[in-house]
Amino acid sequence: MHMSAFDPSLLQRPVCLFPLPNCVLLPGAALPLHVFEPRYRRMVGDLLALPDGRRLIAISLLLDSDAKSALTNEAAIEPVVGVGEVAQCMALPDGTYNILMVGRARARIVRDDRTGVYRRAELRFLPSRPRDMLSTVHDAIDDVRTLLGDFRHFEIADREMIAHLLELSPDPTTLIDVGAFHLLGADESGVKQRILAEERLEVRAEILAIHLRQRLHQWRARQFQSSSDWPPVGPMN
Repeated sequence: MHMSAFDPSLLQRPVCLFPLPNCVLLPGAALPLHVFEPRYRRMVGDLLALPDGRRLIAISLLLDSDAKSALTNEAAIEPVVGVGEVAQCMALPDGTYNILMVGRARARIVRDDRTGVYRRAELRFLPSRPRDMLSTVHDAIDDVRTLLGDFRHFEIADREMIAHLLELSPDPTTLIDVGAFHLLGADESGVKQRILAEERLEVRAEILAIHLRQRLHQWRARQFQSSSDWPPVGPMN
């Protein structure tokens, strides 16, 4: 899905805040959501009254999804959020919504208004800082590309998805963000949050490479264990 460059001036107005457990939205990634809680159904309804391009939601990671406060506007959340745009919306007969969010930017919460039906926040745009694509950036990006090639070769992840990620290689920022979103699991939301909060592209690439390499090593260990199970050990006669 092609979208134009994000306009930071869109953050001059408060943005709807949507805290979620184990969920981090990175720029360039597409996130489908089923919106059923009444306050967030109200939020989507309010957004649909706005023109295209201004239907923004800041997805924030809940710090404690098991706490009772998670059901209120007082839930503790990470201060760096993924700003997404509602790209598609389907209103369902029961009053709920299916929406598709597309990540547009990183931002930091400056002020959090909890007095309304749902939370809204004043945000500060966080630009990506690639350090003018110095050699350290190129090395980190090349490391991720090599690991993606290994993932495709050994079929550790979906081959079509890996092929799509490698097609994004000319845009290293998108490659790292979208790659982290798809290749790191829900149980690695803390790692995704570190990547979201990190403004330096080479550090984001290094974090992703570390975790991809760990998964590759785990896969190889499982393959070795499987091959070691043959021949089976039977009774000695």
